[in-house]
Amino acid sequence: MTATRKKFTQGLCAIIALMMIITSGLITAEAKTISKEKAKSIAIKDAGIKKSKAVFIETKLKTDDGVKQYDIEFVSGSKSYDYEIKANNGKI
Repeated sequence: MTATRKKFTQGLCAIIALMMIITSGLITAEAKTISKEKAKSIAIKDAGIKKSKAVFIETKLKTDDGVKQYDIEFVSGSKSYDYEIKANNGKI
């Protein structure tokens, strides 16, 4: 194998390895997304009410500035609540 061909092969292997690392990181990030029910539980706990007292208006997963988050709206009695819960870690 010539020196030029050897360098080309090494460079190509490096690019493939880098792509595999990047791709595995993206797959791992997707796997860490919390469920819609978990996001609701986080919001209810923060609001300090019982789940049976909450009436959910809307719960949707959206992307805002590249960050996936749940937009959760619910009412309890005469009070309304609106939460944004990060889908990757459950933070409000």
